[in-house]
Amino acid sequence: MKIPHVNRSTSLEFNLTPMIDIVFLLIIFFLVASHFVAHTKEEAIELPDSTQAKMDEEEETPFVITVTPQGYSMGEEQLSLEQVVARMQLAEVNHEGEAPIEWKIRADANAEYRLLQPVIIACAKFPESRMKLAVESRK
Repeated sequence: MKIPHVNRSTSLEFNLTPMIDIVFLLIIFFLVASHFVAHTKEEAIELPDSTQAKMDEEEETPFVITVTPQGYSMGEEQLSLEQVVARMQLAEVNHEGEAPIEWKIRADANAEYRLLQPVIIACAKFPESRMKLAVESRK
């Protein structure tokens, strides 16, 4: 009786399909996440200096109003004063949280006070809300 001679080659093979799937899912996740971050950017402005400024906590303020020499904006959308006040009223009406709404006003150092004053007055009309004025800390 002849013993069969089997030539076995022991090579390992890796299935790369699951790894490729995970890499593509990570790529898609970071593309979508960066898209949201890009759309929540605030307009780059030069803030006024202050010697008594306190550092703001890293808590996200959803209501940011930017005042520039050209006008007003919320997010990246340019608005008129009437549109800003209307959005503030709508936010106050729809707000159901326990904490008061916090309005953060970012005014360019080159913006005139006549543009900033109506926004401050509009914030003062809502007694349940708070207002913060963003400034640069002078060191």
